[in-house]
Amino acid sequence: MSIENIISALLGAAAGALITYWFHLRSRNQERRQDFIKMARNWNKSKEQESLQEADLRKANLQDINLGPKDESGQGANLSFANLQGANLQNANLTKVNFFKANLKGINLSHANLFEANLTGAILSRAILLGADLSGAQLIDAQLIKANLKSANLHMANLFNANLKGAEVDDNQFSEAVTIDSATLPDGSKKK
Repeated sequence: MSIENIISALLGAAAGALITYWFHLRSRNQERRQDFIKMARNWNKSKEQESLQEADLRKANLQDINLGPKDESGQGANLSFANLQGANLQNANLTKVNFFKANLKGINLSHANLFEANLTGAILSRAILLGADLSGAQLIDAQLIKANLKSANLHMANLFNANLKGAEVDDNQFSEAVTIDSATLPDGSKKK
């Protein structure tokens, strides 16, 4: 057997092993994603406060889900650093949920209850927040580029340094917010 045949055989075996490993990882990631979706759907029914931190919930249909506090003194689910890009959480109870630095691009949060939610540093570009309750929410450094905030309740919301460039908003919608200081407004101007 020549050296070229040996090298060819070794490369073929290595490529086959890499492909098998890639399919194994992909299958494992899909199973993990399904586990996260199941955990999210059962979050409020469970006695334990399981974390959904860094969860992959892309394009998940979680309409009407309840991820709010399990009791009156508690916090909502921890979805910090989670990926919910393109997910549907329409009409969801997300009271006091932690979305710190979560990827919420293109998410549908129409009529969702986000009372006192932590959306600090969250990416909400092209998010649909039509009629959402964001009262008391922390939107510090949030990216709301081209988001739809029509009819959203921003009473006591903190929009410090948020980027709202191109966002769809109602007239005087920010009048009840705690602050919009240093924010980039829908027209691209900077609030001082």
